[in-house]
Amino acid sequence: MKGLNAKATAVYENVTVSNGDAIYGAQPIRNDNGKVLFRGTNTFNILQNHNINDTSSAGADNQGEWIQGGAYLEVVTGTTTLNQSWGNDQPFYVYYSSGGSTLQVDAGAAMVWNLNKTYTMYYDDGSLLTVGALNWNINGSFVINGTVNTSSTYAGGWFMALNTLNSWNLNVGQNATLKVTTGGVISLDAFLTGAVKWNFAQGSSVLFNNLNPNQNVVSLAPGLGSSITMTDPKVVTFNTAGGSVFSTTVLTFPITISGSGLRTHSSSTGYTFDSTYDLITPTKGTITPTSSDIWYRMNTGTLTTFNPTLQVTNLSPNSYGSDASSIAAGKYISWYQPLGFQLNATLSSMNRTFNVSLDPTLTQGTPVDGSWSSLINGASTETLVVGDDRAQNPNIHVLVKMTQNNFPNGLQYYWVDPTTKTASQLSLNSALQIASITSDSTLPSWIKMTGAGSWYTMTFPTDSGLNIKANNSLLTQTNTNAGTFQYTVANGPS
Repeated sequence: MKGLNAKATAVYENVTVSNGDAIYGAQPIRNDNGKVLFRGTNTFNILQNHNINDTSSAGADNQGEWIQGGAYLEVVTGTTTLNQSWGNDQPFYVYYSSGGSTLQVDAGAAMVWNLNKTYTMYYDDGSLLTVGALNWNINGSFVINGTVNTSSTYAGGWFMALNTLNSWNLNVGQNATLKVTTGGVISLDAFLTGAVKWNFAQGSSVLFNNLNPNQNVVSLAPGLGSSITMTDPKVVTFNTAGGSVFSTTVLTFPITISGSGLRTHSSSTGYTFDSTYDLITPTKGTITPTSSDIWYRMNTGTLTTFNPTLQVTNLSPNSYGSDASSIAAGKYISWYQPLGFQLNATLSSMNRTFNVSLDPTLTQGTPVDGSWSSLINGASTETLVVGDDRAQNPNIHVLVKMTQNNFPNGLQYYWVDPTTKTASQLSLNSALQIASITSDSTLPSWIKMTGAGSWYTMTFPTDSGLNIKANNSLLTQTNTNAGTFQYTVANGPS
């Protein structure tokens, strides 16, 4: 379907297409100004030498695009998958389409691009026709599984020789997903004076990930009126193996956080995602043990530019302040909804050993008359890590409950407050509050906050936390499990 008047609608439903020749004639779709609709399960294989791992340029030029024309593409239902590795070509060859190009994934539908070697992402031709915007409307799921070879042959990265495409509107709808991994930079000046507008709606999950150690995720300045607007998305993450997420040339591309606000986590080191592209796990800790990471509680407002000399931030209530330049230079930046209150079992260490002696003359000895000993301290420090990253202040309390005492006639368990040293006896299956955390500014010395509320590390020296009393009914034994305790974090001050 070729030419200005080629406006037919082509429907692909439950089809599989693979190139026959190894290096010629691999393009499966040509539709200049009509619609291309996908329903059901579709798979397109465009592989030079029939091998997705082939990173050469063996595939002939203009023989390995997925779609030529490309005025309108829509994934209506099901999942459509593109597997492509063709060194001289790319998914889209926008060719004499009049009025721009639209890519749409409907709610409940999915599109997956598994890309290895591609020249760019979009190549555009047809300057004599009416220009228009590139529109990405993602209301379902769109995932690009690229490599360092994807869209990296052309120095401009994603977009080459744009003639009919004069702006870019990227809309990720409510609860939709866009996760993109490539090796090519997104050069925003490809649209010349046209505006680039990215809008991320409530509950959406977005990832821009660049694997190229020599590239930013985004570079250069788009036209006036460009913007990134985040209205209560679940998470928006930019990540690169290169210099920084945003190059210092990214001007006129303000970022606005609207709605209820978002937390910020940035790092001097890029994150290595696995095939699940889990965007939540990286927010829970430093990217690497040696990286410099910065967190902020929820903010709304605007970041006008990431150029260090022109940078203006207008965020409330937590201004980035002196951290703004470090965030701008980060290889990982994530804006995300709070994870809520939680107990981090991985970082916690609440197992405690006690040394009990049957010699009544020792500090940890049991009285000869069978009565209870004095408090016996633990052999090591306990550490309990909880978190509450909601809003601007924590609002949680922590409870301990003894669920099992294996020596009820020989052991009593007590909780000793680290501040007051008050000892409270624990009863079976009865919860005791051991901490209330409601302000970052009034924490006791034994609680340390990090990650803007991501972690509250409670440290209990040997003479606090769990202690015991014993009597001489105990038999001589070593490394015996003497009791089980449950720690719970709950909402509210008490």
